[in-house]
Amino acid sequence: MNKVIATFAIATLAFSTACSNKDELAAKELNAFCREVEALNTTNDEPLMKSHKLASFLTANMTHEGLKKGFLALAGVDPSQKYEILKRLAEQEGVPGWTCPAFEVYQSK
Repeated sequence: MNKVIATFAIATLAFSTACSNKDELAAKELNAFCREVEALNTTNDEPLMKSHKLASFLTANMTHEGLKKGFLALAGVDPSQKYEILKRLAEQEGVPGWTCPAFEVYQSK
């Protein structure tokens, strides 16, 4: 019986660690995304050029599968709704309370 409990405890810890690492990766990538948007907001590039640069950044840097799928889905969403959906995506992927005011500004331009 103790062996079963120990095995269960180890499996639970391994699962928790895997989830924690996934959450940390999501937070890291979302924060990198936000920094990239902040940088783009300071340029004088045309909106289409900014969009291309942001898409290139995501392609080159986004490795978290849930976020990659979420960002792909955002392409077809009304710009006025993207920020709220992105915040919900962050929460779903283990980063509750994540915000990126720079993205809200980016979407309003």
